[in-house]
Amino acid sequence: MRRGFTLVEMLISLSLMALITGVIIFSFGQSWKGWKTIAAKADKQQIEGIIGQRLASDIRSADEILAASSSQEIFIRSGTEITSYKLEASKVRRKKGVSTAYLTESGEINRLSFTYNATHQVSVFMDNDQFTVFRRN
Repeated sequence: MRRGFTLVEMLISLSLMALITGVIIFSFGQSWKGWKTIAAKADKQQIEGIIGQRLASDIRSADEILAASSSQEIFIRSGTEITSYKLEASKVRRKKGVSTAYLTESGEINRLSFTYNATHQVSVFMDNDQFTVFRRN
């Protein structure tokens, strides 16, 4: 009467267990890598959306888009206060009056430019996205 397992049976079962464990770890690693890529894209889209909404809100409520505006920087006058947006050192800078705020971290937005199609219309290019804003006043 035989009791227990032979050495060969133990080696085969351990080899199969190691193979199954390796496959599971590899699949989790690939899933984690995919999740990190998707999360980074979602973060970037969220940042672009927030910056775009803020910029569009300021343009819509502006009394005037100043002539000093260029393709790299926009100057907006609302009442007596002047607000500008510019990509500076790979960060989006918003300057309102004497206070300056950077709305992004370095490298989150790589391209920010403006075109002025009419006196009340501004096209904004942010990385691979483009949107047009019409000034209300």
